[in-house]
Amino acid sequence: MRRALLIATDTYGDPTFRALRAPRRDAEELEAVLRDEAIGGFRTEVLLNPSAQLLREHVDGLFTEAQHDDVVLLYVSGHGVKDRFSGHLHFATTDTRNHLLASTAVSAQFVRERIDHSLAAQVVVWLDCCYGGAFPSGMLPRSAGTVDVVEQLDEGRGCVVMTASTHIQYAYEPDSGRVEDRAEPSVFTKAIIEGLRTGDADLDGDGEISDRDLYGYVYERVRRESPDQTPTHSGVLSGDLRIAYAGTPLPRALPDELRRLLRSSDPALRLAGVRLLGTRADEGDPVARTTLEVLAAGPRPDLAAAATEALTSRRQPTPSPQPKPTPVSPPAPDPPPIATPEPRPTRTRVVPRTPEPVQVTPPEAPARPRPPFTAAALVGRADRTIEFSPDSALLASGSHLWNTRGWRSRDPLPHPGPMAFAPHGTQFAVARANEITIDDVVPTGRIEKLTSAGTVESLSFNHDRTLLAATTRPSGIELWEAGPTGWTSLLSPRLSASTRAFRFSAGGPFAVSASTAHTVDLWGTRPWRHLGSAPFVAEVVAVNRDATQVAAAGGGRVVVWRTSDWSRLVDLGFRTPGPLAFGADLRDLAVQTWDGLELWDLTERRMVQRIPTEVASVALSPDGRFLAATEPGEPAFRDVWVWARDRDDLTGLREVHTLPPPPARRAHLETLRRRARWVSGAVALAGGAVVPPAGEWGGTAFVLGLVLAAVLYLASVTALNRIWKP
Repeated sequence: MRRALLIATDTYGDPTFRALRAPRRDAEELEAVLRDEAIGGFRTEVLLNPSAQLLREHVDGLFTEAQHDDVVLLYVSGHGVKDRFSGHLHFATTDTRNHLLASTAVSAQFVRERIDHSLAAQVVVWLDCCYGGAFPSGMLPRSAGTVDVVEQLDEGRGCVVMTASTHIQYAYEPDSGRVEDRAEPSVFTKAIIEGLRTGDADLDGDGEISDRDLYGYVYERVRRESPDQTPTHSGVLSGDLRIAYAGTPLPRALPDELRRLLRSSDPALRLAGVRLLGTRADEGDPVARTTLEVLAAGPRPDLAAAATEALTSRRQPTPSPQPKPTPVSPPAPDPPPIATPEPRPTRTRVVPRTPEPVQVTPPEAPARPRPPFTAAALVGRADRTIEFSPDSALLASGSHLWNTRGWRSRDPLPHPGPMAFAPHGTQFAVARANEITIDDVVPTGRIEKLTSAGTVESLSFNHDRTLLAATTRPSGIELWEAGPTGWTSLLSPRLSASTRAFRFSAGGPFAVSASTAHTVDLWGTRPWRHLGSAPFVAEVVAVNRDATQVAAAGGGRVVVWRTSDWSRLVDLGFRTPGPLAFGADLRDLAVQTWDGLELWDLTERRMVQRIPTEVASVALSPDGRFLAATEPGEPAFRDVWVWARDRDDLTGLREVHTLPPPPARRAHLETLRRRARWVSGAVALAGGAVVPPAGEWGGTAFVLGLVLAAVLYLASVTALNRIWKP
């Protein structure tokens, strides 16, 4: 059985929550599409403006009553609120009070637990609310007993979650400027409805719309209509889960470019696809002719008419004009012959081609300049590695973890080393040598261990946490895929030991890599395919959320490409560059140069700030509020500094300075440290000499002298490092 529960809330008792216009209309139109036997075939139930208790009861009943072979779909439209302390997602209802979320709202944790305890093997969750990307991943593995787990998960069995936005974004409603009872659907739900109703979401043309087909279609539509909103997709599946039927399947041999034209939501593009098919069929392409025949018999009136016309016009060849007969003089004055009309040659009317109008794109308004980093503070001791969480709420360095809201120290990481946060920010991966540990930020006891073939140098999660990549030496890139029983090694498609840098996009199914063949390559990860490349010797790579831009650094140069034509948008050269970091949107760049730590605005190709200091590693927070860096020095005595544009963002740190010391003063302090260590050594040796001479105590006195000298030296060096801080 296919069951769907649609929950829509647009009225709230707490004035904190703004009344929404779209949820009721969203639920009505989506329910009609899902209920249609020719499309979804679901048995639907709509719940409008429920209380928190009523919503819990319906969700509990939906998953408790489901059987093993059922397909269960849950859709939620309304306000999603994150707890200010834990960051957990809650769904607001009509009786929710903002200051009492735990007791008056429905937590996403509750929904996730109902799913984990349900017998239903196919579960689909669609969240059209703010912070939908914060929906928790599966926490409890389903007990399979003695039954084969692979058999339990075949035919697309599992749970998938598609959300309107990431965990740090808002979901957008259309703003038509009118206040009416009948509102337009939200951008996210409108894309789902159109994709299912028209069949355009059937991207592979097999006649069925799978969960991956639908996500690919929704992602493209939402990003086009609302660039600030990024849908997410996560879950564990083996195979594809069918959401709906899409009509007559197209031939599998049809090129993807033509397939997308025929499935486009734009009628003009669909007809252009039919015309291209007609041209190919006229040239003898059997696949094109078969596709025209399929479209002519299909349910789409516009495509059927255009395909029929294309087939008919090419089955009736146009007769060629007959030559004009040459007149012959009569031999005798016979009666004049009866004149017969000469065949009239076909005339080709030449229509002058009107030049297409050139569309001039108005220049975009310049982005509002960001204020400079004006305050800095010492966070604590850490290691060379440094990383912000995707929502900028956490800062990690070495084995230390700090909350950027108040700068309280969190539970420490297992050990220092290369690390990466998962997209939802509640998990992380950290490596030591060839061992990778995957753990929760809030310890739950669920620790997973992976082993790579080489020493791990960097880690990266993809946008929905289904893939983890590790750049290793000397093995190149290694990939793992999340499955029902944990992480499994995945063969690297066309990636080998030649890969020296790798990074997933945080907003979609894309990745960028740099190879020893001196190329920077862009990849699509669903399915794996090569999307383009540019020649460059890169050591660091980055890609923005929608993969429209790729950046790389190496050999003293920083380059940013536009991936549509691989033209260079930015090409900067630096004198003796050191550590660097790109901003999340490739707008900002922080790079260590001879003159200090420089901040660049890549969109305007200019330096906006120079901090006269020297760092060993640097990181920019995704929201652009913080700049963090570790200072040079021995690992045991390395400090972490953080800069903020607003001084109030550093509340909680004891000492807030204007800027850290410049390199000149740092070098002077290092000189003093070295001299003080020599003095400490001399004092230690003198202290050891105070011990009675060797003649009276023998070898024992000599050993005691060495021990005392070592203790004095370590104590003095530790004291100097604590006193002489930059």
